[in-house]
Amino acid sequence: DESLQKRGRLQKRESFAFVKGAALLLEDADAGGLKDGTSSHDVTSPVKKGTGASETQHRHLHAMLEQLRPEDTIKLAVELESVSPVRVRYLIVVSTLASKQESILLGMDFPSSDSTHCTIGLVLPVWSDTQVYLDGDGGFSVTSAEDTKNFKPVSMQTMW
Repeated sequence: DESLQKRGRLQKRESFAFVKGAALLLEDADAGGLKDGTSSHDVTSPVKKGTGASETQHRHLHAMLEQLRPEDTIKLAVELESVSPVRVRYLIVVSTLASKQESILLGMDFPSSDSTHCTIGLVLPVWSDTQVYLDGDGGFSVTSAEDTKNFKPVSMQTMW
């Protein structure tokens, strides 16, 4: 089927490394070439399954991918501190392969750590005027179109 082949060309497998609440994209050596027939929903991870927090992050990453279009890829996912002790929040950087390379920041919310479904709680386009400011307590703020959002990762290591 031609539409299935086209969708396969738009999607590519992305590999992630999990480090204390962050999922980091590991680029292929031939970043320009797309893998044939692979799907961004078939994410592979160097993390061993069945290791508690890592398995939870793996499930969360798959749930976040399910919210995206086929031409979108997650470039970075960072777990954020949440006011609610049960809610789990991530900030993800998403890029698209549509007509031109565009990026957006999405806030993804899980009702609990064992949840397999998430909702999009924040949509923040990355415009040419977007600025990022680091604050002294490990958090950062993003200002775009005169709108400022503050974020705080679960640990300093997740930012680096």
